Amino acid sequence: MKKIIIVILSVLLTNLAMSQVLRVAISDFENLSGNPKYDGLGKALSSMLISDIELNVSGKKMQLVERSQLNKILKEQNLQTSKSFDKATTVKVGKLLGINFILVGDIFVLNDDIIINARLTSVENGDIKFSNKQEGKLSQWLSVKTKIAKDLSSNLKVPFIEPSMPDNEVSPGIITKYATAIDEIDKGNLEKAATIAETVKEINPEFTYSDDLKKEIDKIKKEISQLRNEVETSVVDPIESGFLFYNKKDFDQAIKYFNIGLSRIENKKYGSKYAYFIFLSTAYLSKGDPIKAISYSDSVLMMNPYEPKAIIIKSAALFLSGKNKESLENINDFIKNKKNIGDAKILYNSLLNFSKNNKGVIFDGMNFKQRNGFETILNDVIQNDDLKYYINRGSVYEIASGDYTFKQKFDFKEIISYFSEITNSINFNPISYANFLNSIKLDSDTINLFTRLNEKKIESDIVVYTVKDTTKFINAINGKTYKGQYHLIDNNYGSKRGAYSHLKDSLYYRNSYIIECPCDILLLKETYYAIKNNSGTIDINNEEHAIQVTSSAWYYLIGKDYAKSSNMFLSLIKYYIKLGRDSKGTFLNKEEFDSYRMSIINLGHSYMLSGNYPKAISEYQNDLLDKEFGKEWNNMTKTDVFKQDWNEFVSKNLISQKEIDYFNMKYKILNKFE
Repeated sequence: MKKIIIVILSVLLTNLAMSQVLRVAISDFENLSGNPKYDGLGKALSSMLISDIELNVSGKKMQLVERSQLNKILKEQNLQTSKSFDKATTVKVGKLLGINFILVGDIFVLNDDIIINARLTSVENGDIKFSNKQEGKLSQWLSVKTKIAKDLSSNLKVPFIEPSMPDNEVSPGIITKYATAIDEIDKGNLEKAATIAETVKEINPEFTYSDDLKKEIDKIKKEISQLRNEVETSVVDPIESGFLFYNKKDFDQAIKYFNIGLSRIENKKYGSKYAYFIFLSTAYLSKGDPIKAISYSDSVLMMNPYEPKAIIIKSAALFLSGKNKESLENINDFIKNKKNIGDAKILYNSLLNFSKNNKGVIFDGMNFKQRNGFETILNDVIQNDDLKYYINRGSVYEIASGDYTFKQKFDFKEIISYFSEITNSINFNPISYANFLNSIKLDSDTINLFTRLNEKKIESDIVVYTVKDTTKFINAINGKTYKGQYHLIDNNYGSKRGAYSHLKDSLYYRNSYIIECPCDILLLKETYYAIKNNSGTIDINNEEHAIQVTSSAWYYLIGKDYAKSSNMFLSLIKYYIKLGRDSKGTFLNKEEFDSYRMSIINLGHSYMLSGNYPKAISEYQNDLLDKEFGKEWNNMTKTDVFKQDWNEFVSKNLISQKEIDYFNMKYKILNKFE
């Protein structure tokens, strides 16, 4: 029984001793000098006080809260100055940190004189336990600091023997440089902070506080490393995580997660790396780092020389790095040789050569889908004997790397999309970029979709798509009506083959009935009148050409070449009218109709920015714009489009907010513009 009582008593005494450990926080002292040069001295003082007290006082007697913990709470509570610490605030902060006391204060420097005020406050009730005022020269900083440390310890009834270093006079430059290092730690610039601390040590080897600072930096680095390892091991899908940040335009974080995924792949397994190389090149391009974007693109092109994404990203990165000519050559060569995309012979031979030049490489994790319905799963090294077997299975239309697939096809929209990533770079020149886009050579297969009838080429300037691309056009040559077969889709009559007398009221053609039509191709009456007075001079022949002209026109507009942008938008309007059944918007294709309406708005923008308000109003007030745009335009309304574009024009200094407000107020384009 006696033994049990002794044990219980021992536990009680231990708990009592633990309950008597004081927890104290020391806040950064506030600079009251009015000179930002001395802002760091408050951080230096709190850091040195912590170093001194931790050296002298046992952790069983007193525990000090780290500056970072305290500053985090103060920031969350919006408390940046010592004046903010009234009784209620002190009690609140104390509860959040689980402390007994908090030391706050301020510093005043005039010439070489310093005055430091410190006060220790109880967080239990907000009362001041003691206040202390110390004065001296800036060169006497260490002795002034030590007096505050000793008074603090004395009031808390804990022993204080000696400071971290003797209270000798010290150069003010050393103190301010030390303070700068602490400031860099707070900003997260650990390497810079370490360099400054090392410099302080070199200047004054006896200044041991810089050693404490280096230990703190090493501790933070270790904590960050441990946290990073925890994060890396907890990430299930690094690519998915990376794109969450990518979509928020946090490219550094996206790159971090892509690299986490890449680091998990065994070095020789290039089949699984394929996807990561593409995603990293994309992220580096968006970040504005062309060198790394090119490097990762090249890593893909060594395996597949006609991977569309890698070629486009590399071309965009070349342009971003100022190599416009090389970029254009790259894109034009890609378009010229687009038939090589997915060519089984080229692709498999490339993989074979890559494995020969890089011993030990395997393509585990890479799958090919081929035209004849075959799926090739690559698990090992490609051998010469395998090539014929693989090639005979047909061209490759899709490559899978891990869980991600890449279509092996040419898409001009994709070129424009990736190149748009570089338009936010600091040195971006819109006119140079517009000229670049305008110089891309779409090959003859891409542009010439028109057929020949009776060995005569159809003139493309007034061709109207009233039928599908694969259908022959109705044509009159040398004044004689074409008698061959044709398809003309009409709402009232459906698809008709042969005679077209029932359509003569809807069509213009050169014969005895109507002689005013200056064309060799039949046009819908509404279409003819709609394009009759259109002054656009560019012959746009298909969707890809229209995308090229649209993109070029927009950047000519941003670059203030309104004559070119207006001509291009007029030409686009003519093109889209030809595609439609009539000028009232009854289009065969909803997306084409939306592009037509967007071209009307853009033409209005071009007129408005050039100061031609009457023409701008004529376009802006087109009734066709009242209908909501489709999914491709995010279901935007006319108001949404105007607000977005006008705000962009103001941000790019194409027009002032005052001018836009005046224009809108006078012509009432929008009910309200913000």
